[in-house]
Amino acid sequence: RKVRKLEDGEEIDIDDVIEAIVDMRTGSSPSEKLYWRRNKVQRDVAVAFLLDTSASTAEAIDEAKKAPDDWNAPDDPVEYMVWLRTRRGEAMRRSYKRIVDVEKEAIVLLMNALEAIGEDMSQPHIRLAVDWLLAHQNPDGGWGESCGSYVNPDLHGVGPSTPSQTAWALLALLAAGERNHPATQSGVKFLTGSQQEDGSWDEPYFTGTGFPGYGTGEPPKTRHKPDEPGSHSLSMPAGFMINYHMYRNCWPLLALGRYRQSAKPRPLD
Repeated sequence: RKVRKLEDGEEIDIDDVIEAIVDMRTGSSPSEKLYWRRNKVQRDVAVAFLLDTSASTAEAIDEAKKAPDDWNAPDDPVEYMVWLRTRRGEAMRRSYKRIVDVEKEAIVLLMNALEAIGEDMSQPHIRLAVDWLLAHQNPDGGWGESCGSYVNPDLHGVGPSTPSQTAWALLALLAAGERNHPATQSGVKFLTGSQQEDGSWDEPYFTGTGFPGYGTGEPPKTRHKPDEPGSHSLSMPAGFMINYHMYRNCWPLLALGRYRQSAKPRPLD
């Protein structure tokens, strides 16, 4: 909403300027309230988070950058297993970006955009997310989640701290207005303390997987018990592990940059 007749604001209101000139010409005292600004308390903004987590999100964004897919799978079971192992090995060496990769990046950036336009970060659903992050911070100040969470939901948010996953948590806390929270301070310390002499970070853990724990296709609606057919262990023999080599550097840099730009951050102890 546009608020007028202000002593200071975003821009000069031409109508008020004309009115002030008329007052001066007629000998009246002109008003000094010649500015207007937008009232960000009232906004017509609606955001819906609809994330597709189906197997189709493993497809390449730009099919032109993806190697041609020759599906000619052999009928013989033994030959099929050799073919499948080779196919998965080729998938591990992919250089293209998948749909799910962009989804994860976009959700973090969108949260920061909502904060930038003045979204109320005290709303219950946002505080619930903040509480979840605080509850899953590791003693070393970082955050992490292993690929075992694909198989066992109890492992969501559980795993050794990694630079990229710590950066994601920090970006969310900063967007939620938790700049001076002890958890944010500890997370920043983890990143600055784990940074190597050349400015990069080391992230040896596999934080992504293909065909996680259940083979190809959609995930099962119910989790199998260990002694049931179709169950998979935390080793996930039906999948392959992925290490996002650029994530370990680009996300910590973004998180630390956002922290530095935050308003009046408390100095680290």
